[in-house]
Amino acid sequence: MYADRITDSMRRAIDETDRRRKIQHAYNERHGVEPKGIFKDVKDITERVREIAGKSTDTKLDSEGISNEDLYILLEDLKTQMEQAAKELEFEKAAMLRDQMSDIRKVIAE
Repeated sequence: MYADRITDSMRRAIDETDRRRKIQHAYNERHGVEPKGIFKDVKDITERVREIAGKSTDTKLDSEGISNEDLYILLEDLKTQMEQAAKELEFEKAAMLRDQMSDIRKVIAE
């Protein structure tokens, strides 16, 4: 916590954290537990989503013959689907839809 002064609420939170740390430390000492940090590879969520979905990472949008107006309509539809997927906690699906929207935006910009 960072502040110019420590409020009563902050003091209570800090004291409670210290109390819990002491309990955890005593438990670790009694049971011979040595705390270790978690080490994980940082991976791009887009890559993981595509692996799960079984899609290649270099998908190209075939926009030949599609007007920009139709692309904007498609973009809005994908946005609605993405928001619905997020509401339903289907984050992998929402991420894939987001990536599709990004591809469409690139085509529109060209």
